[in-house]
Formats: sequence, structure tokens, C-alpha cells
Amino acid sequence: MTVGPPPHFDRSIKHWLANPTHSSPLVDHLPLAPGIPTPRDVLGDHVGAPRILTHYDKPLACDRALEKATPRVKVETIGRSDEGRELVVVWISSEANSRRSRRIAPT
Repeated sequence: MTVGPPPHFDRSIKHWLANPTHSSPLVDHLPLAPGIPTPRDVLGDHVGAPRILTHYDKPLACDRALEKATPRVKVETIGRSDEGRELVVVWISSEANSRRSRRIAPT
């Protein structure tokens, strides 16, 4: 696994911010793994990019892409909002816990 943001993200965030200290120091610890899509891979832009509003269905598309890419992510629909939008819970866990999730789920 490669650790660190995509090089273009680092350049972009420095360009967007008037003061680089306004960014979290944690963004340089984001893991990258082959076969796991980044939000930019799915959305076409970085999350938080200036002047880009992301419609509710786009983050759901990111969640679904992660679910397809790894057994560690499970997306569960739990209902609909008053506006008819899908409400989901995204479960992220180790592969071992994911395999035994039915046994450890609360009853």
C-alpha cells in the first residue's frame, strides 16, 4: 500500500488555500491502494474543490465504488429521506470482521 495523497491533490490543496495551515495535517496520511478508487476517480474532482457543489448521489457513488472494490466496505440502505433520497449506512471494517458480521451484529 502506498501512503500519501495523490501528488495532484497536494498541489491542488495548496493552490486552493490562502494559508496552507488551514488544511489538516492528516491529509498527507491518506492511504492509497491499488484497485481502490479515490473520490476523484469517481467524482472527477477532489472532495472540497472550490466552486464545485457535489450532489447527494455523488458521495453515494463513491461509497458504492468502494463496496465493489473491497470486501471491507458494505453499503446498506436503511430508508429514504423526506425528499426520496436513499439513506445509507456505510460499514467499514477488517475483512475478518466483515466475514463474520452477521455473528457480531447486535440483535
